[in-house]
This record gives sequence, structure tokens and C-alpha cells, in this order.
Amino acid sequence: TEIYTLSLHDALPILPILCVHQLTPELAEDVSRAGTVIFIDATINLGAGAISCRALSPEFPGVHYSHVLAPAQVLALCNQLYDAQPRGFLTSIGGECFDHGETASPAVINAVPSTVEAIRKLCSELKSVSQSDRSVCRSSPTVDTIP
Repeated sequence: TEIYTLSLHDALPILPILCVHQLTPELAEDVSRAGTVIFIDATINLGAGAISCRALSPEFPGVHYSHVLAPAQVLALCNQLYDAQPRGFLTSIGGECFDHGETASPAVINAVPSTVEAIRKLCSELKSVSQSDRSVCRSSPTVDTIP
């Protein structure tokens, strides 16, 4: 996670970046203050190093473990607890090894520049939409999967 944090901070220095290992209910307060939140996470559902970006909708299907939430559940808590509706996006990176450790796999490290570029593109599209017409601010920008 540190390599992504440093790369994102370099590419988008004006954005606040919060790096956590798990999404917990306590994050809803910070997230509720944002207009837009981009969650970044590793996944087993993509090939190693592949990148996917998608818009999120708040959903609260029930929590199996009270201290670990999905990004859509954090958005739902924002709405329930703070009457806030930040826009949410999930950028997923296909992981290769999910064992405990301090370093990312080579495929994930190699995907850092593409991931940062995908997030920069998303931020640019969001900025363009919000500047051109505030009424479409809730629409989703183009998101795609990068192999």
C-alpha cells in the first residue's frame, strides 16, 4: 500500500489520501465529509496486475463482521449516520499473492503507474463533469478495465 500512497501523492498532491488496511465503520465520518471517494483495493477477481475502475452505490446488505466493511457499506453508513452521499468509486488491482508480508508482488508493482494513471483520469473526468454542469455531478464517468 505504501508504494501506491507515495505514487498517488506525487501524481495528485492536492488530494487527501488515507491509507488503511481494513475499512471500518469509523471511516464513515471521514468519508461523509468528502464529495467523492476513490477506494483502492487488491482483488482475487482480476488477473495479477489488471486494473478495474467502477462506480459504487451505497448498499448495506448486512455485516457479517462488525469491524470490516466493503466500500459500498462505508458509503451506506455515511448516508445512515451523517445524511451524506459522497460519490464512490472502486479501483481494483488484481493481486498475485495474498500472504502476509510487507511487499507487493512484481505484477502489482508493475501495475502502479497504470493504476495511478487510471485514478488521475477518473479525477480529471470528475472535475470536468462538475465544472461543466453541476446537475450531472451524480453521473458516472467512463470507467474501464486495463489488462
